[in-house]
Order: sequence, then C-alpha cells, then structure tokens
Amino acid sequence: MRYVELLCWLLPASRVKNLVLRRVFRRSVAPSARIGPTLLLGVREVEIGEGVTVEAGNAFRGLSRLHLGAEAKVGSWNWVSAHPVYQEIDPAAGTLFVDYRAKIGSRCYVDASGTVTLGRYAVLGGNRCTVQTHEPDFEAAVQTVGRIDLEDYAFASTASVLLKGARLPERSLLAAHATLVAPRSDDDRRPGGLYVGTPARYRRPVDGEYFRRTENVMTEHRIDSPQGAIDSLRAVADSPRAVADSPHGVVGSPREGTH
Repeated sequence: MRYVELLCWLLPASRVKNLVLRRVFRRSVAPSARIGPTLLLGVREVEIGEGVTVEAGNAFRGLSRLHLGAEAKVGSWNWVSAHPVYQEIDPAAGTLFVDYRAKIGSRCYVDASGTVTLGRYAVLGGNRCTVQTHEPDFEAAVQTVGRIDLEDYAFASTASVLLKGARLPERSLLAAHATLVAPRSDDDRRPGGLYVGTPARYRRPVDGEYFRRTENVMTEHRIDSPQGAIDSLRAVADSPRAVADSPHGVVGSPREGTH
C-alpha cells in the first residue's frame, strides 16, 4: 500500500485525489486543497487544510509531521526532508509546520530533521532558500538538531540561508543571500526589522502595508524601470518623451511604435 499511496500523491490535483487520500490512506486532506503531483514518502502524519495550494514537483520525505494550515501555499520544486534518526530520540523531530496563509516559494531546500515553523503570513522565499536544522558539534563529535522559526509576517528573501536555532522575528525581512544564525542566548530577543549580511545583523525597522495584509500573495503589480530591448533604452536616454509612465508600462522612442 505504501507505493500505491505514493502513486496517488503523484496524480494531478483533484477532489477525487483528496477523497482517496482521506478515505483509503487516512490522510487529513481538506476537500478544497489543491495538491499537484507530489512526491511524499515516509511521512508519518499529514494535515492539509482548506484552500491549501501545493504546486507540482515538490518532495516531502521522512517527516514525522507535515502541517499546511488553511490557505497556505507551496510553490514548485521544493525539497523537504528529515533524517529519521532524530525521531528515534524525540518523536516530534521531523516537523514542518506552515501556519495560516503562510507560503513557501519555489526551489527551496528545507532540512526539517528538527523542527521548522512558519507563522501566519510568513514567507520562505523568493526562490532557492536553504533551511538547515541540523549541524555538527565538532567539539563533542556529535550531530545535533534544533529548530528554525519564521514568526508571523516574517519574510526570508531569495537565496537566504537559515541555520539551526535561527528565529526571524515577527514582521521582519531577511535580505537576499543573507545567513541567519541562532541568537547568542535564549534571552536574546531580536527586534523586528531588516536583517542583512552573513551572519545577518539587524539593520533598521521596517514597515508597510505588506505587514498588515490579509492575503498571502501580492495581487497588484508595478513596473519601476524602463523595459524593452537595448535600442529602446537608448531612445529613452536620448529623448525626454519616454512613456515609462503610460498605463501599459511601455517604453519606446518617438520614432517607434508601442505595439
């Protein structure tokens, strides 16, 4: 039955797929969840809430618990796995907990051998983020695991790295390519704000409508710089008549069409 379930997870998204996962394999999958072809292997407990979207090409392997709260989103081509040896020490190890309307982007690598949590409206990515809950203790020659937490409305940008013990505070931004490590002590409460560098350091407070939004994706779009081929950019430099602020965001010279 293990491989029959594996094949079921690999089917395209449908309510029938969700029904089979519930009725036959006793998985807690909401009827309205949209789960694309997914590799799920060796996951002990699955909880997928109403309105969840899991795009195609994700892999979840070896977890003790996979929780995707209501209206959470998971992009495509993410790899989430856990080493089972830590679950022999603590059954709660191997947990990925994604809360209400939180989001994992695309092409991220998540080592959930310990515990990884995303709070309400938290976002991991961007793309190509790395989350690593285990690390060696070289002094004792022991492999260790811990937890990594993104609090409510926290945002980890593209290609950022979060290492064992990292905690991104509520309403914070982790800059692209930054590396967040554990605080120096359990009493070290980091303030919310922008974190940059390797290791990441607090830079300044942040604020904006993003941190008060009620959707897990940004639905409005804007173009902030001239677009188009090189000849169009030269025309912009040569002429004050560029139309970058047109309703269609089209940039061109007075001699060119805008179609």
